[in-house]
Amino acid sequence: MNVARPPKRRSPLRWPAGFSSLGHRDFRLLWFGALISNVGAWLQVVAQGWLVLQLANSAFILGLVSAVGTVPIMILPLFGGVLADRVDRRVLLLIAQWVTMVLTLIMAYMTAYHSITIPAMLVLVLCIGISSALSSPAWQAFISDLAPKHDLLNAIALNAAQFNVARVLGPALAGTLIVLVGIAGCFLLNGLSFLAVIVALHAMRLPRRTRPALTASPWQSLREGVRYAAHHAEARAVLVLGTVHTIFGMPFMVLMPLFARDVFHGKAGDLGALLSGMGVGAVGGALLTARLGTMRRKGLFILGSEVVFALSLVLFALMPNQLTAMVALAFVGFWMVSFFATSNMVLQILSGEEYRGRMMALWTIASWGIGPVGSIWAGAYAAHYGAPAAVIFGAMVCLAAAVGMTALSPLLRIL
Repeated sequence: MNVARPPKRRSPLRWPAGFSSLGHRDFRLLWFGALISNVGAWLQVVAQGWLVLQLANSAFILGLVSAVGTVPIMILPLFGGVLADRVDRRVLLLIAQWVTMVLTLIMAYMTAYHSITIPAMLVLVLCIGISSALSSPAWQAFISDLAPKHDLLNAIALNAAQFNVARVLGPALAGTLIVLVGIAGCFLLNGLSFLAVIVALHAMRLPRRTRPALTASPWQSLREGVRYAAHHAEARAVLVLGTVHTIFGMPFMVLMPLFARDVFHGKAGDLGALLSGMGVGAVGGALLTARLGTMRRKGLFILGSEVVFALSLVLFALMPNQLTAMVALAFVGFWMVSFFATSNMVLQILSGEEYRGRMMALWTIASWGIGPVGSIWAGAYAAHYGAPAAVIFGAMVCLAAAVGMTALSPLLRIL
């Protein structure tokens, strides 16, 4: 069982209300370390895409490399959740950071010496995806170890904010850095960025924690976690809504190049502008959610966020030009992050400490791992009816799910 925790250390500085969780030293260390690491990760994404095109000049190979990196997220988080509930989460995260750093530096070395090949990239990307899938539940559950309950929503929202700040900064820096230091240099910078999280994890002053005795096998623990979520009405509703959101709402991201090129008749720079508009809105949504830390009716806020997100998607699909589309995408990003951050926080509150890792594993799959399913239907639908029609169809499904869940889940409405 867990040992008693001493009060979490707070910074002597007074942080603004929207940043209150940064007053906790250990969370502050993780937040700044993760921001640096995520900027590096986006450098990797952009540079990796350029490298694949240089090696193969094939859209199919480009998609294949991306798919290989995401396939582990569809299944392995379940086992990562079991690990997160059985072992020290900080140790698990340290192992994952070291492993991923080494794999990234290998890719940098092979690229620098022109020995990288598509098969080698597929192996490295797959291994990085496996490491991420197994550690993601521990990463999300670890936030509750660093911030007390009254600051948990703020911590989760600020975690989303740093990710979206990195999503804006990383690609913007990547174009310049590819010219200055090359693709291998971008890989090297990403590899070194993992040190920020590693140093932060080592510098934390967490009390020693013990996990419950291993009375069940990993398979039994996995089934217990799934059964726990399935029989918890509010958690089940949030997971179902998150799955629908990911499959039908998120494919607009996959279709963005089609909007930039075919709908708005732009170029690669215009795609970056559209994504930046969404990123700015996403940061705003995270900061707003961070200020709502102790709000009541969180379930109703989740449902309302999904409704406005769906309507914003329809608005985006109907926009006549790129400028108005960027404004609509800011609303899309705002409510998308509001939905994800609040849903994450509610699931962490609903799950007891002994189930938190497995609950976060299910949320990882619902909010991320199931994404390729949405990419497949959206691509096929857009090929026949166009990208705007595909986005509108997906938005209507999300809207129907939110309205239906509002009617069918009274416990979620009053949560």
